[in-house]
Amino acid sequence: MVVNRDYTRWLGNLKWMPRDAWMRNMHDPAAECAGNPVTLAGDSGTIWISSPVPIPLDHANLQVSVAGTVRGGRIGIEWCHAKRGKFYPPVWAATEGDGRFLLSQAGARRTTASFRFVVELGNERLAALEITECRGESQPELQVLVNQVGYNVGLPKTFTVQCNAPLEVGGSFRVIAPIAGPGKEFVTVFEGALEPAGRIGEWERTYWRGDFSRLDIPNNYYIEARVGDLEAESPVFALGNNFVAERTLDTAQRFYWYQRCGMAIPGWHEACHLDDRITTADGYTRDVAGGWHDAGDYNKYNGFTPHSVWALLYTHEQRADLCRTIRNGPHCDILDEALWGAEFLRKMQEPVSGKLWDRVFSGYGHWNTPESETDNRFGDEKDRVAAGEARNLWLVASFAHIGRVLRNAEFTDRALRHWKLCQDLGNKGLHHNAAQLIAAHELLRTTGDTGFVEVEEQCVRHILACQGADENYDGWFANAPGGKPAYSIVDNGLPAASLALWVRANPTRNLAVDVLGSLVRYTGFLTRIADNPFGISKFYTGDAEAFFYQFPEESSWHVGQNSQYLSEAWAAFLIFQVTRRKEALSHGLKQLDWVLGANPYGICMLHGEGRVNTATAHHRYNTIVGQPQGAVPGSVFNGITRFRPECDVPLWDLLEKGTPAYECNEPWIPHNAYYLLAVTELAAVCEGIR
Repeated sequence: MVVNRDYTRWLGNLKWMPRDAWMRNMHDPAAECAGNPVTLAGDSGTIWISSPVPIPLDHANLQVSVAGTVRGGRIGIEWCHAKRGKFYPPVWAATEGDGRFLLSQAGARRTTASFRFVVELGNERLAALEITECRGESQPELQVLVNQVGYNVGLPKTFTVQCNAPLEVGGSFRVIAPIAGPGKEFVTVFEGALEPAGRIGEWERTYWRGDFSRLDIPNNYYIEARVGDLEAESPVFALGNNFVAERTLDTAQRFYWYQRCGMAIPGWHEACHLDDRITTADGYTRDVAGGWHDAGDYNKYNGFTPHSVWALLYTHEQRADLCRTIRNGPHCDILDEALWGAEFLRKMQEPVSGKLWDRVFSGYGHWNTPESETDNRFGDEKDRVAAGEARNLWLVASFAHIGRVLRNAEFTDRALRHWKLCQDLGNKGLHHNAAQLIAAHELLRTTGDTGFVEVEEQCVRHILACQGADENYDGWFANAPGGKPAYSIVDNGLPAASLALWVRANPTRNLAVDVLGSLVRYTGFLTRIADNPFGISKFYTGDAEAFFYQFPEESSWHVGQNSQYLSEAWAAFLIFQVTRRKEALSHGLKQLDWVLGANPYGICMLHGEGRVNTATAHHRYNTIVGQPQGAVPGSVFNGITRFRPECDVPLWDLLEKGTPAYECNEPWIPHNAYYLLAVTELAAVCEGIR
């Protein structure tokens, strides 16, 4: 059996541009052309290239054949790692005297995600091209996609089987213990049927689901699946009591240590950016060294730094026992990490007014070690100077929490000062009220001021008023009452999580019944929007529905959705605790499974865990001697994204040397924050069930 692919549908929309302009990133729309057939003009020997043809999931054993006519030049194809990543040298087609050409069975490179057409102009300085056929062939294969970290005793355990062929048959699976004692290796401990889960047409993949929830014996396992004549095995994974949290909470929080700015991190970099500063209009200067590098760059932002501080404090309060302490200090490592971030925020806040500077930003041009970006001395043009003003309710929540834990009046006072600047009780916005609800709850716990009880209830009412329905789904939340479904690539689960946190703390309050009803409705929405072979939530705005965020232009900023999935997992685990709805638990687990390996690339996106990690990361740390991969232990990467605006197929950059695409392969601190929140509540679920 051979799997056939027809790429003809991409030919009519091809865009062509001179390669030298593309290399210099100087695209001149007037110099570009589109379509097939097409005429290309230029000096002899110059090269035109087309937009890429996506093959994201067909990289393993694909053979492409191209046919047509070309006069005045020659045509070939280039294999590419991602949309604009490393291209391999062209494979040129043989051309007959009448212009007909045939490129037969050009083999894809193992890590490629696309190819593009390349035309070299001849002496006539004009090439007329028509591609009449473009096809691919590959061998059929299965993949068994599991949570590569593992599963928890007492909880649902599911996996997905993926096939590149359009098979319409059932299948079976076995769970095997590879080491069960001397003389008992490779023992089958569970068998089951694979349930057909349909086909995702644009991905050209067929799916089955397997369930081994009844297996609750701690051990290491792998799964062997069979569909027709095809067989495949999963990576080895573990099953244990509260295993995912016990294995990975410490890994995820320790990521922030490696991202620290303003001090030396042994084995990684020297002290860096010691000349970060604030300079006021009246000439007052103070240092703002510290904090964390926000992502794969060295900038520091107070959009997500306060949120990460709060997430670290949240995990410390509830499950510090699952995080190791290996550094000598007055506090355990996870609290120490939260206080490191909080100290940077304290420096960035004006103590009297409560104002918070927004960022320390030096752009994206420096691609070298962090200590080499500035001279680490105050008073020259290399200093990075804080700019902008942020109003961030996570700062309020974090400082109130620290004030309570450390009995530190300064942090409590700073929280109250910033609260006066950013609280807005008349604001009916969804995410504002979700963060405001959490901040008010932290202030209530710290100060005992019962005035925050009414603030909480007002926030709850605003969030409830944002819940709506349309002809497709019921239970989603809008940005404001009466609006269309809201979508946030980072905070999608935050509104529901804030409601669940409130009702868990206030189960007998007047609004509790309304909140529980709202969370049940939202669970129904999550269940329906995630009705696909992986059980992951789709991007949905009422006007559009897709697997991956639908960015408008190729040049638009866009990243993978791991924060979306993890924020929803956090919400779902909280909802399960207050409603006991099994659908909520199932939804949360599937979002987590996706991040940890049960995705179409079979890659664990928590670096250093699982069996298959990214080969390279989009991080300037790859300039550090001895760290060519650039992958920080414990990173949660941006995640799988769509290939192109019009192409809702999954893309992960498989580049093995160099710097891959930021859209998918870059770490970002909100991903780790939501991972901590989600897995902290997963641990609570496991303890409750046990």
